[in-house]
Amino acid sequence: MTNQFKKNKIKILITGFHPYDENMYPHLKIFIDLLNEKTDTQYFYFKERGYGFENIKWFELKKIQKILKTINKDTKKFKKLIKKQNFDKVIIIDHFAFAHLGRYIAPEKLIFWSHDIISYDKKYHNNFIIKKVLEKNKELLKNGAKLIIQDKERKTLLEKSINYNVSDDKTFLMPIFLKNAKLKISHKIQNSKPVLMQCGGCGEYRYTDKLINEYQNNNNWELYLHGFIFPEIKSKINSLKKIPIISQMRVSGENIEKIVTKCDIGFIGYGGDNKNSETDLNFQFIKFATGQTVEFLKLAKPIITIGDKHNLGEFCKEENIGIAIKSIDEISGAIDKTVKNYEFYSKNALNCFNKYFNSDLYINKLLEWL
Repeated sequence: MTNQFKKNKIKILITGFHPYDENMYPHLKIFIDLLNEKTDTQYFYFKERGYGFENIKWFELKKIQKILKTINKDTKKFKKLIKKQNFDKVIIIDHFAFAHLGRYIAPEKLIFWSHDIISYDKKYHNNFIIKKVLEKNKELLKNGAKLIIQDKERKTLLEKSINYNVSDDKTFLMPIFLKNAKLKISHKIQNSKPVLMQCGGCGEYRYTDKLINEYQNNNNWELYLHGFIFPEIKSKINSLKKIPIISQMRVSGENIEKIVTKCDIGFIGYGGDNKNSETDLNFQFIKFATGQTVEFLKLAKPIITIGDKHNLGEFCKEENIGIAIKSIDEISGAIDKTVKNYEFYSKNALNCFNKYFNSDLYINKLLEWL
């Protein structure tokens, strides 16, 4: 199969919202690199993700003009690229780029890769620009473009949000995935005290404030925060008596596992601020759409998840990969239970990674589908 793809020299263009470098989202960079091993794949960086439009009023011309300047510049580069090279398939990530750049691609070549969904419950769903973007999404899919999305639940959410149902034969379900770990896997506690890690964005919306408060009240586990520490958390940490281990250094996708391996248990929380992600459907259907979870699972690290609105807790229970809690004051008990049954949860974590999130599961199947 691999030789067939190389021989055919399928030319694929992927358009995304992040520069292609070591700081790119790991799952996106891995996808590009693996696809390029089997095809002739190129990446185009389109700077505007569309988030700037959500709060703009139709009469705020200066703001609109500033954004349009960036869009027009990138659009010219994109049009020049597709004119110069005859791509067989063009994969465009997320709503705005798909709506704007998709109009220049023949429907039979076009694929919408959905990462984040502008769901129908968002306050700005009916914003005049966002509304046009979603209408264009619908038009392009209706005209024959295909869809890549993480799972059936997110597909249903997307369909309701754009008011159009995409047929199953034009849909490829692909969770966030990563390659196998390079480091040695262990199913035993690595530290004298179990280390609980939160990685990625550390802020109120992810329960970090509540987590560090609870950390003050225990002596049985350590807390490790890795990633972007939001300002409200930084100011809070400065007043603490017991400071967590903190790492804010930028780490390439390939080296994240060198950080994650330092912990024993992963912590995943969404909806901690009770005003954004608890009422944001995009953050409720996350069991196949959160990279932090996959980083822990590939190293056989059990997880503890908090939040009763998202579906990760249910998934955690179904796959026996850790413990779901509803309140932060349950965290110490959940850690104790995980430690007592560590080998059981750890082996299930790795099995879950290989069952759903291993990159070996998807690339050849995707190329057949394309």
